[in-house]
Amino acid sequence: MSEKPVKTYPTLGCCGLDCGLCPRYYTVGASRCPGCCGTDFFNKHPSCGLITCCVKKHGLEVCAQC
Repeated sequence: MSEKPVKTYPTLGCCGLDCGLCPRYYTVGASRCPGCCGTDFFNKHPSCGLITCCVKKHGLEVCAQC
């Protein structure tokens, strides 16, 4: 999947946690996490099991939809 899906709630991770509550989401620098489906997330974390199952295989936003 080369293009990121459009999410209803952009800061909600596939796991169901709110990325907006994580300090790494607000970090300035190389260790900043863009959150699930954030800019370049698929390229930086190609082996993420949650993204693979939830988004790539089932086309969902969060695991709870399964």
